[in-house]
Amino acid sequence: MLELGVARFKQRIRLAVALLLLSVVALSVWKGVTEYRHIISDAERTTAGFAKALSEHAESALAESDRVLRDIIHDMSQRGAVDTIDKRELFDLITRQSKGSPQIGMVFLVNRSGKLYLNTNGFPSKEVDVADREYFKQYISHPETELYLSNPLVSRLVNRWRFNLIRPIRNAKGEIENLVAVAFNTDYFRGFFTKETLGEQGRILLLRTDGTPLVNEPQSDKGYETDFSSSPLFKDFLPQQTSGTFNLNHGLIHPEPRIVSYHRLSRFPVVAVVSLSRDEILKSWYPKIIPYLLMIAALCLAALILVRTLFKHLDRLHEARETVADHKLKLETRLDILEKIATGAELKNLLERIVKMVEQESKGSTCSVLLVDDSGQSLKHCVAPNLPDAYNNAVDGLRIGPGMGSCGSASHTKQRVVVEDISTHPYWKGFKPAQEAGLRACWSEPIFSPNHELMGTFAIYYGEPRSPQPAEIELIESAAHLAGIAIGRFKEEELRQRLEEQLLHIQKIEAIGQLAGGVAHDFNNLLTPILVYSELLNKAVEKDTDKLKVAGILSAANKAKELTQKLLSFGRKQMLKIGSYNLNEIITSFQDIMSRTIRGDITIRTNLATEATQISADRGQIEQILLNLAINAQDAIEGPGDILIETGHMLLDNEFARLNPGMHPGAYILLSFRDSGCGMTDDVRRHIFEPFFTTKPVGHGTGLGLATVYGIVKQHNGYITVTSEVGVGTVFSIYLPEDLHAIRPPRHVAVMPVAPSGQKAEDGATVLVVEDNDMVREMTGELLQSFGYRVISAENPSKALELSADSSHRIDLIVSDVVMPGMNGQELYEQLSEQRPGLPVLFISGYTSDVVLSRGNHGNEINFLQKPFTTEQFIRQITKILGL
Repeated sequence: MLELGVARFKQRIRLAVALLLLSVVALSVWKGVTEYRHIISDAERTTAGFAKALSEHAESALAESDRVLRDIIHDMSQRGAVDTIDKRELFDLITRQSKGSPQIGMVFLVNRSGKLYLNTNGFPSKEVDVADREYFKQYISHPETELYLSNPLVSRLVNRWRFNLIRPIRNAKGEIENLVAVAFNTDYFRGFFTKETLGEQGRILLLRTDGTPLVNEPQSDKGYETDFSSSPLFKDFLPQQTSGTFNLNHGLIHPEPRIVSYHRLSRFPVVAVVSLSRDEILKSWYPKIIPYLLMIAALCLAALILVRTLFKHLDRLHEARETVADHKLKLETRLDILEKIATGAELKNLLERIVKMVEQESKGSTCSVLLVDDSGQSLKHCVAPNLPDAYNNAVDGLRIGPGMGSCGSASHTKQRVVVEDISTHPYWKGFKPAQEAGLRACWSEPIFSPNHELMGTFAIYYGEPRSPQPAEIELIESAAHLAGIAIGRFKEEELRQRLEEQLLHIQKIEAIGQLAGGVAHDFNNLLTPILVYSELLNKAVEKDTDKLKVAGILSAANKAKELTQKLLSFGRKQMLKIGSYNLNEIITSFQDIMSRTIRGDITIRTNLATEATQISADRGQIEQILLNLAINAQDAIEGPGDILIETGHMLLDNEFARLNPGMHPGAYILLSFRDSGCGMTDDVRRHIFEPFFTTKPVGHGTGLGLATVYGIVKQHNGYITVTSEVGVGTVFSIYLPEDLHAIRPPRHVAVMPVAPSGQKAEDGATVLVVEDNDMVREMTGELLQSFGYRVISAENPSKALELSADSSHRIDLIVSDVVMPGMNGQELYEQLSEQRPGLPVLFISGYTSDVVLSRGNHGNEINFLQKPFTTEQFIRQITKILGL
């Protein structure tokens, strides 16, 4: 009995467990079926709503497009027959009507011959033959047709799927003259529903009532090639109801089961269809069935563990995703700024964008950008959109120097300045505008151009004292770097435009010269018989009155001859008598003639190079230059005044030649002609070399004096520049190629410097020349050697460091370019000073001295010589540095 009772108890336990398991299974099945029906029911309601919304959207888009067609037809009818309307006017008309309708891919016109001759994609429009298109054949076979929806087609203009809404343009007889059509962008409806809404396999369709697909999204060629007229929609459902929802076990485009909702448009023969994948909808249902097959206790335990583990993992994924998204946004912002820099956006807008970027990434901050002014001595306000105007006005013109706030100090030291508390920092002592603006912390980063030239500062302000974190330091460095790129490109663009203007002006003068030379040559041919016959006539006539008349003809003809000679000089067509001359000697011997030619109250002074200034030239033409410039100076000087004529030797490098179109690098003789006259405006200065241009009253002067000077200089392969300031005077600088083949006495240094290594002074000083331009380096070396110096040359900073490290080389002075690849002159000198402390340096560059003079230099005085310079200036500076 006991055993039987135990067995029965066990059986009952088994039965109970079985019943429990069956109950769990039944409950799971019931739960699953109920959930299945609920999901399918929700999906059917959602699909029906989507179909209705799609139909309303399509109806609106088609109605709007039909209105566009009607308006176009109406506007064209107001202008008469289509063939009489100007195509450009017609293009503007259809373009204007189609604006503001995003569903419209384009509007086009087709003539009776089936030629698509005008469309809104561009004017003039490409002509396309569409006589074979179904919609054109429709109107040919059924001319009574008014509004028509075409079959989908691949556009021959844009190679994309489109369908057309078309209306005919009829003449007074009712005959079709043209077709006007709206080409629908089929992908316009793509954005109406997202993948999150429809799922990965959801589809939207717009079908014509004959089963022809108009829109098939996601787009596929198979979808457009399918005939839906045989589908259950058109055979079973649409004839019964204009809208509805049904299930398909096998779709026409895709074989999987689908839930389909449709809604027919009221005004157009179109059916809007939305279908969802049943399998995709049920993806959320399948995982819910599996847990009910497991034991309740194990399920609960597993669920708790799974949920706990899953939540931790999701938290980590969420944090990682947020970090990635934040970095992506920052990179996109910087890429957008770089793209705008590359496309030449306005500098102020770019800098404001950079400022706002930093303010957005560093919460609670306000930023500003100050730029170095033209003097290089102070900073001017540029952008600070969120700082008070009173504060911006206060820092506008801030002087660059130590202790001048964060920005002035950062500009002076060329290093970042971090002020954690403005109220206690000595840089900001007594600066009330900062306190009034509520600013308590300021970090300033210097902005450098790509060639490491100081351009300004980028500053971040905070309303409370604080010190920067590493990420914030990286942010301000990035902002300053972006600002440097933007400002550098803006400066380069300014330089490019200025050089283009100079080049265009030179080309204009050249063209005028060619014209003037040609006219003068032809005019000379006409003057020759006039002069000859006038002289013969003068011998033939006997009466004094007649002789006077002939003399008048001869006088006028001779003046015309002189005028043509000036035109020939400007046009560079006169014959030259070239010889090798010392420009100093020409000036000295011609000075008396110039003095007698101009007024006595004008003093001519000279400051000529000590060495021979040998040029290959036509002496008479050079004297003509001097005379014309002297007369021009006389006209500019009212009352007593001075003329200063100077000469010198110059070595012009590629850098100077690049900044002056038409100039070539090499050795030149400088002829500088300076007067203390009234000066001239920039507008006048731009035209002074043009023939017949003059500021004198009518009847005073021909306007050919400076044009002749320009022509002579160009014929001698020279270059001329002019600088002028109203009320101060004018300087003409003429660069004539030096005659390097002329024999000249050797140059020598009067006294040699005392060498620091103990060598005898008479051994001469040794100069290390560092220059990446081969021609300039060789000419500088030859120049120094001609004056008795020893020369060691280095083509780059690395070579210079290698030569300096060799103790067998004696070096008394470094002559270095400033801007070189890899390392600039200042950085090179700092490393050379570690090898040879106290070694003097002379920097030479076409840039201003700000790049060099604003840097520390180990306590040594900085010597700087700006290109271009004369040989005399160069040797004088060398002598001064070495203490000769």
